[in-house]
Amino acid sequence: MGRYLYSFGGLKKEGNSVTTLLTIERLNLEDTNKGWETLPQMVTSGFADMGCVNLSDTQVLVAGGWNGQPLSKAYVFEIIDGRESLKCLEGDSL
Repeated sequence: MGRYLYSFGGLKKEGNSVTTLLTIERLNLEDTNKGWETLPQMVTSGFADMGCVNLSDTQVLVAGGWNGQPLSKAYVFEIIDGRESLKCLEGDSL
C-alpha cells in the first residue's frame, strides 16, 4: 500500500522445529536499503500461509492461514492517519 510492501506472519524453521511468526513487517519501496521494518506487535499468536488482497489504498484483507491448525478468521489491516492496525472481522483476534 502506498510506498510499502507488507509481510504478514510466516514460518521460522530451526532443525526439525517449525514456529509460526507473530510479526507484521514492511519494506519501504522507495528506500529498500533500509531493509524490512518490524511493526509493533498486533497479534497474540503466530500465523502463516494467509491469503491477502488489497481492498483499497488503505486496507488489506488477511484471511485464512495456519498456526498448527487451519485458521478460519478474516482480518483487515488498515492504515489511518499513518497508523497501522489489524482488526478481526468476526470473533476472537489472533
